[in-house]
Parts: sequence; structure tokens; C-alpha cells
Amino acid sequence: MKPTYEKFGTKVLTMAVQLANAESKCRELVVESAELKIFIVSDCHVTHFEPGNFYEEEVVLASLLSTAT
Repeated sequence: MKPTYEKFGTKVLTMAVQLANAESKCRELVVESAELKIFIVSDCHVTHFEPGNFYEEEVVLASLLSTAT
């Protein structure tokens, strides 16, 4: 039995929702990672920080959060 257009559309919609959820989780993890890096640098007295090892969003967020505190 061939899949119907309706079943195909439902599958595509389900996959789109899964992708949106994964993207949202990734954004949450980027923020958490940046916050942890700020904690490590500021409270754990770790001074070795190489921006080249981080994603641009993490570096920008880290700089914004560090100026806010």
C-alpha cells in the first residue's frame, strides 16, 4: 500500500516539530555553556580563555554577561 499525501504531510510536520525542538534545545545549551564558562573564568580563577575554541554566540553572550555582573 502506497503512503497517502496526508500521511506524508503528517510525517513532514512531525519531523519539522522535532527539528524545531532540537534547535530550541541547542539554543538553551549554548546559553548554559556560556554561563558555565563565565563561572569557570570568574569564580574558579581560570584565566586561560581562547575565543577561537568557542562558537561566536557563546563568546558574545559571555561578554554580555560578564559586563552585566
